Amino acid sequence: MREKPSWDEYFLAIAQVVKTRSSCERDQVGAVIVGSDNRIRATGYNDAPAGDPGCEACPRRLTGVAPGSAYEGRFSCVAHHAEENAILYCDEDDLSFSTLYITREPCYLCQGLIVNKGIRRIVTPVGEFLLNY
Repeated sequence: MREKPSWDEYFLAIAQVVKTRSSCERDQVGAVIVGSDNRIRATGYNDAPAGDPGCEACPRRLTGVAPGSAYEGRFSCVAHHAEENAILYCDEDDLSFSTLYITREPCYLCQGLIVNKGIRRIVTPVGEFLLNY
């Protein structure tokens, strides 16, 4: 008999599929917010705001800024991060005590957003992080 994946494996696999919606040419990232009842509350991927041009108009792409370099300044990326988009599309009440599954570790700025919204756990392909506050 086939063994079911763990909840963490299951939701990380969904985040892998979610990231395929991103139009970013540099890095595709997917995020899934899950409540304590193991129900998906929201998904998100890195991309430009709805209706805006994506990578074809991105200052980072047009100027040849290396992937992984700083995001601030005049060469700012036009995309919102995956975890940012998932949080934006999630009901505020569903964020407390939830888990964020993401295909890579969140950046420093998104970590602050995650903590401030009451998410208690982050799971990435390299491990899990419990947020104690």
